[in-house]
Amino acid sequence: MIYLMLEIWFWVFLSFAVGVFVGWMFWGRNGLTAEERIEYRVMKSREESKILVHGKYHIKPVNEEFIHQLERNKKRDGPVRARHL
Repeated sequence: MIYLMLEIWFWVFLSFAVGVFVGWMFWGRNGLTAEERIEYRVMKSREESKILVHGKYHIKPVNEEFIHQLERNKKRDGPVRARHL
């Protein structure tokens, strides 16, 4: 009985070790280190800031008439309907 339990545990341990090794071979070896991930994020944020600084994105002004109309509707409908705007 003890032999059977030891044999089962041996195969369970061996399959775990093989699974960890194969997983490391496929996914772990080529992964980025923490420092490389930080450098990549800094590089991407610098690229995005260059795009923003050069003005490729334009912020459109808000239509003031629309804001005044919203305020009038809030006053007209009262606090109950104004919550759902």
